[in-house]
Amino acid sequence: MKLEMLAPAGEGRRSWIARAPFSPDIQHALERIFENVFCSAARFADANPGEAAHAYVVAVEDDIRLVIMFTKQGTAVKVLNEIFSLSGEDLACFARDVFQYFKDVDLVYLPAVSIGDTGLPYPFQRFNATEDLVAPLPETAEHYWSMLSRNTKESIRRYRKRIAQQFPEIKFDFYEGDRVSLAQIRSIVDLSSARIELKRETPNHSEQSIAQLARLVGRYGVTLIASLHGKICGGVICTRIGGNFFMHVIAHDPALDALRLGKVCCYLSICDAIGRGGREYHMLSGQYDYKFRFMGQQRDYDRITLYRSYRSMLAHWPRYVLNGVRGEGRMIKKIIKTWRRKWSRLQTGGAG
Repeated sequence: MKLEMLAPAGEGRRSWIARAPFSPDIQHALERIFENVFCSAARFADANPGEAAHAYVVAVEDDIRLVIMFTKQGTAVKVLNEIFSLSGEDLACFARDVFQYFKDVDLVYLPAVSIGDTGLPYPFQRFNATEDLVAPLPETAEHYWSMLSRNTKESIRRYRKRIAQQFPEIKFDFYEGDRVSLAQIRSIVDLSSARIELKRETPNHSEQSIAQLARLVGRYGVTLIASLHGKICGGVICTRIGGNFFMHVIAHDPALDALRLGKVCCYLSICDAIGRGGREYHMLSGQYDYKFRFMGQQRDYDRITLYRSYRSMLAHWPRYVLNGVRGEGRMIKKIIKTWRRKWSRLQTGGAG
């Protein structure tokens, strides 16, 4: 690992850029600071073949306070951390130090970050990129049950009863880490893809994304598998770092749609997370009604592109135009999805 020291950032505060491979203290700091699988060294491994990974590190005395992973792609720096919060001051310092160290870099972009309503000392573009539906977790499953709406409780009771009556052989088992096999992960992903295709949508799973998911599950996974006569019929693939659980895939056999097996699995996974001391259950993107019924609260994350100067912005005018188009498109999609969700709830009377 090669360390490049930057100018001191303040009294007792120093920053530097480290190049892969990273020392254990940097990798551990990533997990400790963010408790976020999307800001973990395991996720970044092999994420960008052929591109050298870097880490921007800020420490006060000997305590690492911030780690931002990134790659340099020509004259651009792409931040690898995603779905995380960062102060505007820290982002400004990061951009300043990157521009100072890499003289040929004239833009920095972050795919999914929350910085609040703060301004930035560089020309920048910003638009909503994704959301995370987060359920704060109480200390007990009983308390969580009391938080759910009456309709949601009745729905869970009804479908758990149906499952017990019609398919008493269905088993629900949890697997930690690499106790779940790649074949089992693929089976759950395949069930998810089958349901997506039934909706005439295109699944976003690929061989690369499945391999990355398997790597994350092997290190951080808590996977629920529902099986019938030894065959996987549903499940939830989660990862956990600290008190945060992240739901990557939820699925069930389309033949069992009438049992709402996927939503039952989701409820059981949340209860399991509570039992393991979880503080938050992240259902990630997708503004589906069941996520709100399971107490999900929406957090929005933006794509932010910072330019070294207005001249740099002009030099990258194709990216500037594309960002504008993407931003408008994302805004329109959000309006349509919100309208559809409200209309659906009106049609169903808000049933859980």
